[in-house]
Amino acid sequence: SGGLVLRLGEKNPVQPKSIACDATPDEVYAGERVTLAATLRNYRDKTKHPFSFTWELSGGKQQGFGPVIFVDTTGLAGGTYHATAHIAAKEKGRQFAQCSANFVVKPSPAPTLKCSADPTTVTPGQVSTITAYASTIPQRQLTYSYTTSEGQIEGKDNIAQLHTDGLPPGVATVTCHVVDDLGQTAVATTEVTVAPPALPPSPKAQPLCTVYFNRDMRRPARVDNEGRACLDDIALTMEHQPDARLVLVG
Repeated sequence: SGGLVLRLGEKNPVQPKSIACDATPDEVYAGERVTLAATLRNYRDKTKHPFSFTWELSGGKQQGFGPVIFVDTTGLAGGTYHATAHIAAKEKGRQFAQCSANFVVKPSPAPTLKCSADPTTVTPGQVSTITAYASTIPQRQLTYSYTTSEGQIEGKDNIAQLHTDGLPPGVATVTCHVVDDLGQTAVATTEVTVAPPALPPSPKAQPLCTVYFNRDMRRPARVDNEGRACLDDIALTMEHQPDARLVLVG
């Protein structure tokens, strides 16, 4: 066919090609995961999978392949890290573009620690429960340990028990320790007072009766009827209170 062709209106402009790499989030604590994505804009897809992506990291462990990967930052020190995506056309096998993105690993704060005892005052042989309260970011793993100036202490995780068997009166100082998986530590102390054991109550005296020996001067050792009644009363009282002690005063 032939003739004159007229095209009315503007021709769609050719969109420029671009390649971008992004890190999300771009600031993390060690142990958090970063998502890296390489995006191609205005490239024609001649095949279903026309491009191959190879990532180069200055730190961390790569998880996954392709235009979107993840970075495991476990164990990384604080600082800025770089990620570069190398992009190649599969059909030609050579790189035609690359892009880069940065992410920052923030220094992990050291844990903080508080320590308490319950009860704070015990008598020898009693047990006081020691509780450690540590705070840190969720990514950190904490390990607890305990020492004491007096007695024996056994602990598991953030709970310990102070045993005071055989301790003299005084104060036992318990030191709580915590360390995270980066080796950062915190220390706190608490005190437990060992009080003297309670004294048994003083015995209460119960007066009974009196036997007189001066009523019959010729037979002073004779027990008269009144004296016999007194002795019977004493015998009955001792029978009802077998643990009592009888004290004679003359």
